[in-house]
Amino acid sequence: MPTPIGHSIMGGILYRGIRQEKKRWGRLLLYLVVANLADFDFIPGIVLGKPNFFHHGPTHSLGAALLVGLFFGLLLLVVKKENFWLNFFVFSGIYFFHIVLDYFAVDTTPPYGIPLFWPLVNDYFISPIQIFSDISRGSTNTTFFSGLFLKHNWFSVIKEILILTPILALIALIRNVFDISKIDWRRHNGTAK
Repeated sequence: MPTPIGHSIMGGILYRGIRQEKKRWGRLLLYLVVANLADFDFIPGIVLGKPNFFHHGPTHSLGAALLVGLFFGLLLLVVKKENFWLNFFVFSGIYFFHIVLDYFAVDTTPPYGIPLFWPLVNDYFISPIQIFSDISRGSTNTTFFSGLFLKHNWFSVIKEILILTPILALIALIRNVFDISKIDWRRHNGTAK
């Protein structure tokens, strides 16, 4: 499974690809949180002293992605009067991309993969093509946190950066080349002097 760094880069890719306005830092932060939200399932396990106990459960499913989209769609409708359906699809998509990245990752702990179609199907799915490395993490709080600094995990982070950063750069380049806000419309319709 990718690290929070890989998931955050994907959140940045989606932010850069979706957002029309420039430099809305609050919205970018929200995208990054939602891009990592599925891994908040570590928190109850850490509280119990078994950090992996809930990981890769229902939080890593299409059902959870739809619930997250529903929550943020309603929240932004009520708080900011923003379009419910747009935000429903955007935030469901951001959350779902977390699951997609995990689907294409090596998984070394059973049950292998993710419950992709939960609650409709309880089976776990994993891609036969694995792009991202596994992350070594211990089964107790002590070994979980100390394991985050293993050399293997740092190489996994570097791999995520090497795979995802070029995609972010390409999206940024495309958005800059085709940025319609930079067009001087007066010049193009003959009114500029």
